[in-house]
Amino acid sequence: PLASRLVLEPSAERLALDYVDGGVDETSVRWQADFALRAELPLGRVRPFAGGSLGALLWPSDTREPEDDFVTATYGGLAGVALDVTERVGVRGEARLRWLDGLESRTTTLAAGLSWRF
Repeated sequence: PLASRLVLEPSAERLALDYVDGGVDETSVRWQADFALRAELPLGRVRPFAGGSLGALLWPSDTREPEDDFVTATYGGLAGVALDVTERVGVRGEARLRWLDGLESRTTTLAAGLSWRF
């Protein structure tokens, strides 16, 4: 069934975004929370996947200008592969391309993870 190939996944992460401002290297710390919907292609223990995400980028008050929004919407696309090590334990790697600040900027995240099925 199709439902067994769709995964709704909440996530939260701390991002350290590096950029150049007036010729000076800067780092801005932000928090990202989102929900991703991904479709998996089950090929035995290996499951390639692709999907999209919607979320929010939260700016701590000491790292933003007063005129900036505290919460910014994010949109993303993702692709990766998951591997079942056992029936309950799995590993995965993925790449996410996120658009921030109303599609004006973007960032790429590469991640590896460990999963546990209940």
